[in-house]
Amino acid sequence: MKQKGRYIEGFRTWLQVLNYNKTSIQTYPINIERLLSYMAENEVPNIESITGARIKSYFEYLATLTSQTGQPYKLGTLRVHLTTVKLFAKYLRETGQGQIDVPVQYCGKTDYKPAILTESEIKTLYESIDDNLLGIRDRAILAVYYGCGVRRNEGANIRIKDILPDRNLVYITAGKNYKERYIPMVGQVKKDIIEYLTIARPSLLNKEKHEYFFVSYTGHKMPHQSIYGRVKDLLKKAQIDKPVGLHGLRHSIATHLLHQGMKLTDIARFLGHATLESTQIYTHIEADTNKDNNSKQDKKMRKPKYTFSAEIHQELSKLENHLQEKKYNVHTIRQYKNCTGIYLQWLNETKQEPAEVTYKTVIAFIEEILQTYSLNHYKKIIVAIKHYHDSLSEAINPVSGIYIKGQRRAIINDIIDYRQLKACYDHFEVLDDRDKRNKLILSLMIYQAVTTEELSILEPGHIRLKEGKIYIPAHDKINSRTLDLDASQMLGLRNIC
Repeated sequence: MKQKGRYIEGFRTWLQVLNYNKTSIQTYPINIERLLSYMAENEVPNIESITGARIKSYFEYLATLTSQTGQPYKLGTLRVHLTTVKLFAKYLRETGQGQIDVPVQYCGKTDYKPAILTESEIKTLYESIDDNLLGIRDRAILAVYYGCGVRRNEGANIRIKDILPDRNLVYITAGKNYKERYIPMVGQVKKDIIEYLTIARPSLLNKEKHEYFFVSYTGHKMPHQSIYGRVKDLLKKAQIDKPVGLHGLRHSIATHLLHQGMKLTDIARFLGHATLESTQIYTHIEADTNKDNNSKQDKKMRKPKYTFSAEIHQELSKLENHLQEKKYNVHTIRQYKNCTGIYLQWLNETKQEPAEVTYKTVIAFIEEILQTYSLNHYKKIIVAIKHYHDSLSEAINPVSGIYIKGQRRAIINDIIDYRQLKACYDHFEVLDDRDKRNKLILSLMIYQAVTTEELSILEPGHIRLKEGKIYIPAHDKINSRTLDLDASQMLGLRNIC
């Protein structure tokens, strides 16, 4: 194929500019070289001649190949090749070198499950840390890679100015595709980071001068290979025999957060995932972990905690679909299904149909379960059956309006008034284009009350400069709305768009 080398080197440079990691920069061009060689062998003269049918033919060819072990390519390997080809198509499109249609899709689950540490193993890892300067740095490494869940290169490229203790945040600037995000830094994580910053780092730095957060014993920037080495040393010392590295710590915190009830969408935002597809793997990890734990605790056939009839399970599947649409995680869905099963079992015993339930029926059910379950448990049951009746699309939910006395609610305090907010905006220092953008974001948050979640889903098409308005799409339980912009905001948005 003509100019094959130019395409490959151009693609490699494009990946470097977009801040892809070194492994991707090495591997993806090799995959594209294989694609272009295949096309040349099949007498495809140029990029313009690569059709969707030929791309399909290429992936059929890949499926016939075997790995170094003599086994056929696994689904995960084929998906990596598909990701590479799609990325190459994007490169060609964005650089004006042509269009490639990639009508290939792989369904099903891969066998790959990343190794993770359990919460008790994380505790053991911390306990293995020495009480010295390098130990303080080791705690900071775990705080950043486990506590903050950052990627390998993101952690290695954190600078001093990215640590924002007054705001309890870590600012990530070296993410994939140069995407930026803020990560919360609280509790022990914050304590370990600040202790390293104020005690260990100045001593390790010695006479060297640079802004990178992690410092080697020679005072230079600590490369990610050295950080990985420290984690491996800790694992060996803690006698944890698992193939876990820096990314394994990231997988571990994501799985633990999911197990603790955090929504999948919030975990995706925490990790910096562009789509939920990347985050879905943790639902499978958690399910497998639960299976392993159950088998270790009791290898005998055990009766499940909740046993329901087939009819009730059919009703619970409606609730499950409803909760999945609302992006609840698997742990919460399982809890709500069990709680609703108790309710449906009671309806069966009292010979009542769900569609005929009234407010009085629900009160009668509550009075009965008060004798059996704790206060917290029956509060969960009430929330669960509210969702169940919502899933039935009834005109009036018989559970709505039922609230439990003594329920604790968060009280908002230390609210900043309008004068303070305006002063915050007026005194925001602008030194470069990034500051201009951040000040514009601040103005939208102050004057239009736009949330960070809403900012993350804004698209260029939502900005209506001719009308002097901005459209905020609906999300979660918030309706869409159209807001007025002032002149300074319009000017700032025009420069960005």
